[in-house]
Amino acid sequence: MELDYKSLVLLLWYSFLAIVKVIFIAAFGGFFTRSHLLSSGAKKDLSNLVFYLFTPCLLFASVSTTADAESLLRWWPLVVFPMIWQAIAFAAGHLLVMALLPALAPASSLPLLSSSPASVPHLQRSKREEVVKCLVSSLVFWNAGNLPLSLIISITRDIEPFASDPTATSRGVAYTSITMTYLSLMCWSVAYNYLRPSSPSPLRLPIGADDTTDDGDAGPLAYGQHKKLDDDNDDGRRSAAEKATSGDKKAVAASALPWQRLAKELFTPVTIALAIALVVGLVGPLRSVFHEPGAPLKFVSDLTSTLGACAVPIILLVLGASLSNGPQALRISRWAVVGIVGVKLLLMPVIGIAMVWTASRWGLLPDDPLFLLCLVIQASSPSATALVVITEQLGSGSGMMASLQFWQYLVAMCSVTVFIALSLYLFV
Repeated sequence: MELDYKSLVLLLWYSFLAIVKVIFIAAFGGFFTRSHLLSSGAKKDLSNLVFYLFTPCLLFASVSTTADAESLLRWWPLVVFPMIWQAIAFAAGHLLVMALLPALAPASSLPLLSSSPASVPHLQRSKREEVVKCLVSSLVFWNAGNLPLSLIISITRDIEPFASDPTATSRGVAYTSITMTYLSLMCWSVAYNYLRPSSPSPLRLPIGADDTTDDGDAGPLAYGQHKKLDDDNDDGRRSAAEKATSGDKKAVAASALPWQRLAKELFTPVTIALAIALVVGLVGPLRSVFHEPGAPLKFVSDLTSTLGACAVPIILLVLGASLSNGPQALRISRWAVVGIVGVKLLLMPVIGIAMVWTASRWGLLPDDPLFLLCLVIQASSPSATALVVITEQLGSGSGMMASLQFWQYLVAMCSVTVFIALSLYLFV
């Protein structure tokens, strides 16, 4: 399909709007933080609400309505292709880290968080691990929320030949929802446990404390001193009793049996909500009880939809709060940013388009251009904004993650548009 001038302008405009919505909501988070209306402690509380309440509700509301056996079997590429892309991104992330560390990460650049020389090797290892996990996860986990969905809805409503197809929008939302379900599951289960610090550190402040090194993330690929986000003496500070309680909880967690730790890591509120949603979606009678008009448990579906709608805006507020001093506050190496942006927004979309084009030529994909377009949009999307909430909730790496996402979303305003236009030319 050759895009006419009007369609190209619309495509550029909708891609711009989709990214600007993300940036504007995040900007409110930064403004409230700098105005001392959103404290460091409140930011962590919001992260906990997202993890324990809003995201489980969002996933239950979306998965239980879209996950049925027929769709999962017929639309298997919407899960398998992102799975392959994640494996490629994981390998590319480690290769990128291996290439960057020798040149950009002298041991002297690591921050000394303690005056004890004996603690330096441990800190070097822990900070190196934290930075590697942040960089790799920012490549592996795609945006699974508002960005792909808003792009699909806008394109199917206003750009031909989809605008003249009355079923295009509903099909596009259904396709995107399947991929969103898989990516959300991976983000809130695999990414959550991957980003979790490997072992409790006696030098690490409790998660609820006002830890100025938490968002600094000055590790092997970062340098300089991180400015404190808030000058208010009371902002984000916890009492000594709260710190002791947090330390006791960590000690109990560290002394738990291996199977108990594994069960705690696997059975999070998000994975439990996903399991329940899959059961409701795949079992016809249960699906009717929750989602049919006038059904006895329809109010549960309405309630979870209402609460779930709060998840994405709050995630973006936390993202903006983590960037309240701007991306340069963390002084992340420009080569790390260039590498992440290049792999995520240039290399992976090219690989995605090549795979979709090849599979389409071999007859492995449905004969629906919108199906192919949904795959390309997902491959072209930046990192999941939920990663910032996860790192904030874990108390490890939120500053670096937020800064990496800032640059990704700026570049995505152009890159996503280019790859969507290319996919329309190839597949429509």
